[in-house]
Amino acid sequence: MPQYITLKNVALGYEPVGFVSERIFPLITVEGTPLEVKKFGKEMFKQYMSRRAMFAASNIVRTSRPEYLYVRIEPRDQVRMFDKEHEPTNEQPDKTQMTKEAKTGVYLDVEIDNASRLFNINNYPTGNKITLSGTDQFSDYTNSEPIQVVDEGMQAVSKKIGKKPNCMLLPEDVFNVIKWHPQLCMKSLTGQETAATIDYLKEKFSIERIEIASSLKLNETSGDFEWIFSKHIELMYVNPNPNPSVREMSFGYRLQEKGYPYVDDEIEGLDKTKVTAVRYNEKFEDVILAAEAAYFIKDAIA
Repeated sequence: MPQYITLKNVALGYEPVGFVSERIFPLITVEGTPLEVKKFGKEMFKQYMSRRAMFAASNIVRTSRPEYLYVRIEPRDQVRMFDKEHEPTNEQPDKTQMTKEAKTGVYLDVEIDNASRLFNINNYPTGNKITLSGTDQFSDYTNSEPIQVVDEGMQAVSKKIGKKPNCMLLPEDVFNVIKWHPQLCMKSLTGQETAATIDYLKEKFSIERIEIASSLKLNETSGDFEWIFSKHIELMYVNPNPNPSVREMSFGYRLQEKGYPYVDDEIEGLDKTKVTAVRYNEKFEDVILAAEAAYFIKDAIA
């Protein structure tokens, strides 16, 4: 199967604008699929005897069988084509641009899938979620308490996994509202209120990272663009290690099969004398391994 090195490098180096999934699911390469991945449990928080009497046998910890997640990684691909006979005569196929468009198409599908899972309140255990309504919503600038709500969420996660969330997933529409909240907006030297910046919000919420989810999808019925992530906020612990391992605590990981992505043009049923085509091939799965490592704030704004 031909693999175009130049186009593969384009695909590897090109990041679709606004997509947030790959920034909250650290990438780990795996040899193949299917596989079993250990879910994070509470063994590390149990107290076991460690003091050993003189000449006594070593302490042996017998733990219960851990819970595993069965993961099957399905291939993903998308083809972009250039019709040599129907395009304007002065146009030439641009395989670099076609590769970018194909990759964007794959990542858009992933982004929509993840928004559906991450913003589903039923995917979080008791104590790791809250639903706001009425005056509690952050769009009520008079009565709501965004700092308190976020802090309570941070503490809830800390009690479950021993680590505070280090990442906030903040949709663009929520950011546009809360940056003017009286608890969060900034003051100029003249005392005038100005919109909060991301860095200022990180300081106010005492969190290391804020990822703005600004990706869009097209509503094919109305023809309008819509936010993929909208209205809700999620706090999570994301493994900061640049070379992560599934043995390290994290809300989730992106498990990518070795050898992917790649680009090819071996597409059945196309007449290459008339059509130029590029296929972007990917094979990964975004898996949630520790739902307790996140706190979901549903309906953060009205």
